[in-house]
Amino acid sequence: MIYIVTFFLISFFVVHFDINKQGRNYDKVCFFFIMLYLILMMGLRYRVGIDTLNYMELYDEKPDLFSLSYFDFSTAPEDPFYIILCAIAKTIGDDFFWIQLLQMSIVNVSVFLFFYRYCLKKYTAVLLYYIITYFYFSTEIMRESLAIACFLFSFGFLYEKKWWKYYLCAVAAFLFHSSAFFVFFIPCFMNLKFNRYFVGILVGFVFLCIFYSNYIGDLALFLAFTERMLQKTEKYFLDERFFPSVNLLIYQIGSFFILPLCLYAYFRKRISDIRKYDSMMCLYMLISTMSIFFSISSRFRNYLICIYIMILADIAGYILCTQKKNKLLKLSVFFFLATFPSISGLFISPFSKYDSTIKNYHEWYPYHSIWDPQKERKREDYWHWQFSHK
Repeated sequence: MIYIVTFFLISFFVVHFDINKQGRNYDKVCFFFIMLYLILMMGLRYRVGIDTLNYMELYDEKPDLFSLSYFDFSTAPEDPFYIILCAIAKTIGDDFFWIQLLQMSIVNVSVFLFFYRYCLKKYTAVLLYYIITYFYFSTEIMRESLAIACFLFSFGFLYEKKWWKYYLCAVAAFLFHSSAFFVFFIPCFMNLKFNRYFVGILVGFVFLCIFYSNYIGDLALFLAFTERMLQKTEKYFLDERFFPSVNLLIYQIGSFFILPLCLYAYFRKRISDIRKYDSMMCLYMLISTMSIFFSISSRFRNYLICIYIMILADIAGYILCTQKKNKLLKLSVFFFLATFPSISGLFISPFSKYDSTIKNYHEWYPYHSIWDPQKERKREDYWHWQFSHK
């Protein structure tokens, strides 16, 4: 119920501010209110999210600030800045919700600042963020989302070519999560152009991966040159739980390749403002397409998803400003297309070969807070299945 109420609350602000363009005097207050609301909703959750349950199990091992100097960082599975953040949280209080609150505050302040600075229709961007990746950022990639927050802080430095500031944020991101090594290489792709040659390469890559899919795992094993990389490779490429069925492969190609490509290609011709983000969208589509066949690539797509959401919000703004007939119908169709992969993905059974009753939405539904501490059987089963087979 709380998720539906939140959806309609944000939708009200979309209509009030972005569509009707009213209430500019209290615009900032309402934007801050929505940010604070989203921080508290997931910051005060109880056993919501699959990775969250894993973090909760490991939280007791973390030091507080007073014992941090004696902690051996080299033996910890997490990266240093996350451990320091846990130490701050444990100094405030022993309960796990303190680290949830700190993590949600950092991530959502960064995301909301990003939308405030770069989106004309910022409430629309928040609504898309809520539907597409809010729950995932909040509960499933707690450590990586902190690294993503650092990258979003650095976005302006990237385009202004203030390299020392950008790479300072990149180092901070890397110290939160090692997947942020990807951020160091993003400037290398700033000259990518969205044209027919790029589209041709993308289409060719898809067909190449389809025809040679049997060799992808062998190639990944060959490229894994450290023990940790080898473990990750075996998990993502050799574990049968990560092998997509034919139906799932078709769904992923449609959702992560065809849909973003067609949306951007169509509206890019009509909205000159989004063309300045050609390189970021090209990189997003490249990584998104790779993630269909190399599931570990989805880690890197996470860093670019808010940029994609920003562009989707600009497209929604274009529809609002330029379409005179059937404006709301066209906007509704666009929202359906933009959010279809996220919403439809909730009903996929991640372990359909073993238990088809477990769906992705069990990660977050039903919701329980620290004032209503309950365990959900489906969620606990999901967690035990996923982490007992790593």
